[in-house]
Amino acid sequence: MEIWRQGANRRTGWTVIRSKKAAIFTIERDEKKPSVVDITLKTTSDPNQVGQYDHAVRLSFDDVAKMLEELSEVTDPQIQLELAEKLENYVRPLNRLLLLASGVSIAR
Repeated sequence: MEIWRQGANRRTGWTVIRSKKAAIFTIERDEKKPSVVDITLKTTSDPNQVGQYDHAVRLSFDDVAKMLEELSEVTDPQIQLELAEKLENYVRPLNRLLLLASGVSIAR
């Protein structure tokens, strides 16, 4: 996974922050706030900083829904093929999400 960053003045171009470790995905539940999908990158190196850092991105379920909507509306045949190849091993989780979206409770 990569994080791309560009300064507000946009004079420096894009900076890429990479992690050699796999991203960690978790669901964070809080009684006072809506649940979020937390994506954490550990020990990243930033070319403009000294040291290593952990970065986290938090997506609301609305963000996840918008991402799914965007993916479902892809019409470019090359991107469709790439998506099909990447998602072919995830039919079960996609079906489970479909059941949840349909109001069916699921168990492990």
